[in-house]
Amino acid sequence: MKTIKKQQNKMRIFLTIITLLATNGLWAQKNSGYSPKFEKGQSAVYEFSLEQTQSGTPDSINTMLDFTSIIEDDNNLFRGIERKEPYLSCKVRLTVLDVSPFTTTIQVDLLESVNYTKKKLEPVSDSLFYHRVGDIFKKRPLIFTFTHDMKSYIVSNSEEVSAEISETLIKLVYGENPSESAAPIYNYNRYATQALNLMGKPFIRFLTHLYALYAPSLLDLIQTFANPLTEGTVTKGRPLDGTNRLMEYFTSITTKDKQGEWTSITDLYKYTTPYYSSDNEDNWADSVEIDSVEVDSIASDEDYDYDTVSVDTDYIDTAEWDTTEWDSVVEDYEYEPDTTLEETDRTVYTHTETRIGKDSWPTEISKTITLEDNGVAWIYRRKIRKVKETQQKK
Repeated sequence: MKTIKKQQNKMRIFLTIITLLATNGLWAQKNSGYSPKFEKGQSAVYEFSLEQTQSGTPDSINTMLDFTSIIEDDNNLFRGIERKEPYLSCKVRLTVLDVSPFTTTIQVDLLESVNYTKKKLEPVSDSLFYHRVGDIFKKRPLIFTFTHDMKSYIVSNSEEVSAEISETLIKLVYGENPSESAAPIYNYNRYATQALNLMGKPFIRFLTHLYALYAPSLLDLIQTFANPLTEGTVTKGRPLDGTNRLMEYFTSITTKDKQGEWTSITDLYKYTTPYYSSDNEDNWADSVEIDSVEVDSIASDEDYDYDTVSVDTDYIDTAEWDTTEWDSVVEDYEYEPDTTLEETDRTVYTHTETRIGKDSWPTEISKTITLEDNGVAWIYRRKIRKVKETQQKK
């Protein structure tokens, strides 16, 4: 009997230990990852800087590398003019207005907008567009309501802001007192014309991307909020060896310190064909016409869901599709992309660092892209820092 009781006691102890380990393991899994947990009334100010430099002497034609295709940013409003500037900076304030079990509402105030060079805002009509719309954003903050996981959002005050922007654009394109039969007063009013074309179309990210023209940091912050972090190391692919132009090599290290602060560092190597600003100097009048045709060809508004915008949170696996349906279709041929490395292909290296404070707010988000071509190293640095708010002089 004593032997049986001893065995039963050992079994109870064993089961208790297993239960504790399992419970702690489950608890750790639920709480080991980062996802924002904001509180009503919290506020943070972010300073953004974008710098594009080169070491070496480029030729007289290819004076600036166009990082558009390398960054793979989906904000190509006005052809991503912020990616063709040598230096930009801005400042925004984020304030948590409300938090519920299902949503988080954040207000974004534009404290300092970026200043583009005069060359990017020619002619005068483009300069008027930029400054007048900027005045609207400075007095009318955007209010975002996110789902609990921060992966989707709506612009809660989009109707009010859009109405004021539409009125401004109509006056810029058709004059102060436009009539139904009025013709555009500027034949080369590229930005205002393109924006007006997009205002009434099913382009649900338009307001966010238009705001990002003045504060590019907004897109970085939204993306960071939507990306959960988990401690550990991830490696995908293998080092580039020149055998396949589609090769990618990705590594990431994510850690959490004793203070509850997160650090995530990633490195990505891949091949790309570099393009320069001189390669993309197309006629702007033609580009506006093409943009309007493409937008007009989109399906009717009824085919689109205006309620939410989803944030793409997959950094590397965006090419992994559910192929169940495709596998069931019998194709006459199999498409095989050309993987041969061309003489014009170059290795591009992207290094990112994300640091999150224990209060869930990012303290620093940085991205550095380096590409060497014909003896010139092109460097793209993009950084967002959480800073202390200073009182502005009146």
